[in-house]
Amino acid sequence: MALYWTIDSRLRLMTVVGDGLVTRDNLADMLDAMAMPGVNAYRKLVDGLGAEVRVSGEEAFELATRVRLGHQVSPPGPLAMVLPPTLFDSYRTVFGMLAAADRPFRMFETLEKGRRWIESPAVLGWQPPPPGAPPLRSIAAPVSRPLKS
Repeated sequence: MALYWTIDSRLRLMTVVGDGLVTRDNLADMLDAMAMPGVNAYRKLVDGLGAEVRVSGEEAFELATRVRLGHQVSPPGPLAMVLPPTLFDSYRTVFGMLAAADRPFRMFETLEKGRRWIESPAVLGWQPPPPGAPPLRSIAAPVSRPLKS
């Protein structure tokens, strides 16, 4: 497997590191770990700098939909994703689905910046909104691009 993770209940932090080829099944296994009781609310630091992600658009959408369904069961905790810039455009729709959750979410190009943010006082002090509360922020419409004829 090319995804490794540590779940620290004392720090309420899940750290994920991608190293080598990452497939749909690897990502599904990680989502299984996130679905363990209480873990979805933990802060998450995902380091994908060493990962080579091989997931089709359909598989990525399926995984993102699974993540969104999990958000309905339990409020998600803050998420810092550290990825090479080449992945930003490839998976823009998926990242948009992740960002739509009512939680702090940022993407970074360096692990140092991602770690600094996920350990910042603002993120450490964040609490999910109470059930039924209005969203903390509005969700922007996706950027549309003209279709090629």
